[in-house]
Amino acid sequence: MLRATVILKLPQLSKEILWSTFVQFGGKALQIGLGIFTVKLITNALGSENYGVYGKISEFSLFFATAANLGIFGNMVRKMSLNPSDGKLFGNALLLRLFTGLLFFGAGWGYAWFTIQDQAFLVGTLFFMSSLLLDFLTTVCDALLQAHYKMGRATLALLLGRVTNLGMVYALSQRLLLNPESTPVELFVLAPLLASVVTLCASFLIAQRTVKPIWSLNIQLLKELFWTSLPFGIINILNNLYFRFIPSAVLAKKLSEEQFGVYSLSLHLASTVSLLSTLFMFSVLPELEKHLKNKDWDKARTLYKNAKLFLSIGFVAVVGLGTWLAPWAISLVSSKDFISPETWFLLPMLLVLAGVSYFYDLAFLSLFALKQEIWWLKRELLALGLCLIFVLATTFTAESGGAAMLILTGAIAAEAAMAHWGMKRLKQILRSCSHKISLDRSTQFHSD
Repeated sequence: MLRATVILKLPQLSKEILWSTFVQFGGKALQIGLGIFTVKLITNALGSENYGVYGKISEFSLFFATAANLGIFGNMVRKMSLNPSDGKLFGNALLLRLFTGLLFFGAGWGYAWFTIQDQAFLVGTLFFMSSLLLDFLTTVCDALLQAHYKMGRATLALLLGRVTNLGMVYALSQRLLLNPESTPVELFVLAPLLASVVTLCASFLIAQRTVKPIWSLNIQLLKELFWTSLPFGIINILNNLYFRFIPSAVLAKKLSEEQFGVYSLSLHLASTVSLLSTLFMFSVLPELEKHLKNKDWDKARTLYKNAKLFLSIGFVAVVGLGTWLAPWAISLVSSKDFISPETWFLLPMLLVLAGVSYFYDLAFLSLFALKQEIWWLKRELLALGLCLIFVLATTFTAESGGAAMLILTGAIAAEAAMAHWGMKRLKQILRSCSHKISLDRSTQFHSD
């Protein structure tokens, strides 16, 4: 009698990658837990309509944050992986982050000042952009700690900030209950600002104990860091256009304030889930860089395959469990005002988008290590064009639900196309390099 034996092949990853990923996932789980309480307090205090205003403030600010990102974090991880004790790089990266952040956020707030005649929006945007500027500086510290596989310390700093955020939101919500007229929506944006101050102070103190920053302004180094980061930054902007900002901008007009509040909450949940693959791949990046630097293509290929298996398991969990638990997740972090038959599909579709982004991160950061940014950038333009086709299709429907489905389908299609093209390209490169090494070894053997 024949017996079939099924063996589950788990991904084999180094201790450093597993520990860095485990610590960040554990920290992220705690952050999600704190975030659930925080969002619950905010949504209960503000209601779906005012939360829609809060969501518009955050989306507007995050657009300029994405533009100001410039890929410096990813480039820092890559460069620090090759030279982990470079204090001059650390110091100049902080200065570059500060200069570029002030430039982009200043332009964004100036635009809001002249075009949006809403004092609450302007004040809320000023607070939120200030918190994002401080977060930019924190990411430089995190990049250094990521390169040294010390993300446990960085995670503790982030958790300290999240606890501060929760405490501030709780105080504001209690004040709102006692005096509803004295706590405008924009004051709730003070909470992430205070949290960012705490997180930056803690992260910098930890990072400078690992590598002392050298505050010698090096124009040549700044230029080199800027120009090598720029392709990553442009890619990040294009990806976020079809992943987040174009859908948000169109839906802000198509949906009512209450419906947009539901969308904002669903987007917040899906974005949190999508970060897990980014955390994992940035844990993989330093070791992948070392394999590529040493031209150890077989190890690089094995690391990629194991990372792909790991993220495939995550995709199934996010899309399967996430979609099944979507109504419960909405009710957990909000009130009954956020549950509507008209918007039931928003969170499931956004979770599918988050799951597809796992393979996007896998392909992009692997090709980023192979210096394939320009190749990827050209495909991003095609993906953006694909998304815009679906956006144009919304002009033929007046129904808000149908428009939302079309736009989110376009975002999923664009993200999936990039993941497919990227993995196909990566497979070709790794196979070609492995074949070349085999030929070189064979030629050397025969010559001997």
